[in-house]
Amino acid sequence: MHPYTVVDEDISHRTNDQNPAAGREAVRHQDTTLVSVSAEDSHREALAHAKNDTAMIRYAVEVLDGAPPAEVSAWLKRYGYSPSPRKVLAEVKAYRDSHRTNGITAASTQTAFAPVFLRDGRQSDNQATTVERDQRAPVVALACYAVAAVSVVVSLNTSWRFFDQVLHIPTAYGERWVMFGVAELALVVCGAGMAVNVKRTGRPGAFRGIVWVMCVAMGYMAWAMSTVDEAIGRIMLGPVLGVIMLHLGLGLELRARHQHTGTAARLARELRERCLSRLGLGDDRRDAAQRIRDRHARRAAALTRPPRSPWSRAARLERALLAAGVSNDEQMRGRLLAHLAVLRHAGELASVPSESPWNRSQQ
Repeated sequence: MHPYTVVDEDISHRTNDQNPAAGREAVRHQDTTLVSVSAEDSHREALAHAKNDTAMIRYAVEVLDGAPPAEVSAWLKRYGYSPSPRKVLAEVKAYRDSHRTNGITAASTQTAFAPVFLRDGRQSDNQATTVERDQRAPVVALACYAVAAVSVVVSLNTSWRFFDQVLHIPTAYGERWVMFGVAELALVVCGAGMAVNVKRTGRPGAFRGIVWVMCVAMGYMAWAMSTVDEAIGRIMLGPVLGVIMLHLGLGLELRARHQHTGTAARLARELRERCLSRLGLGDDRRDAAQRIRDRHARRAAALTRPPRSPWSRAARLERALLAAGVSNDEQMRGRLLAHLAVLRHAGELASVPSESPWNRSQQ
């Protein structure tokens, strides 16, 4: 029996004798308290039996149903644990990726004091999928690493011939033996660095750029010392295949659906959207038939106007209004009228009466 059960029963019996409605409310409050306390005990026991910090964080993320990392860290601190923020971020990201549906992550609607049977049911539903993923992923990763290692052998052959035929480095004093594998060695080191970064933060980091630079360098070596056909074969079966297999082995193909936030990525997205908008193919939820009808409607409205120079002020105003879409967008029409009112009354801004800030500071 729970240590608080006897006292709660005494209180509930006395409350039932005095007021039946209040007694029923007290019983419901007692049941909720017992469920919350039992959930806390089960959480504390599960965290105590966790093998390491990763298992502890994973348990907390599953209980909170993919809540933000700050909430997961705060929940663990309530039980006396202070995990690393990087590990919490990586586990939350992995949980959301595995539970993503149609690009929308499940919201964190479950509280920290959820009943234990709900959490256990969710674990039993996902247990088979998790076991199957843990059994298959290492085999596929090892196979990708094996293919990458064989492709490194092809690149080593290319580098050996490049150092001999192009750079003319002799083997008399072991010079070529020391130098010829520098690109492949850098590729292996960067691959190991990518693996460490992916395990810690979920991102490959700066090593990824160096890997592609080494891939370009090895491609140049194959192109410089071979014919076109031989160079294509050496490039595709050497550095390109090795880098692709390395990415697949690390699971970096899953990151392709995430939106990049770098400066180059933002510029590329902006240029792409502007080009599509200029061609009339912007993402405005219209199909081809609707775009054709809208284009003909604008053309019909333009034909009703008298002919004028395309560079006249009136013609440019009409094109700007059509491009803004104020004819079928009330929100944009309101913005246009607001801008127009501001521009018309811009000269009155200096004459608008205002209270002195010194008077406000004295008050």
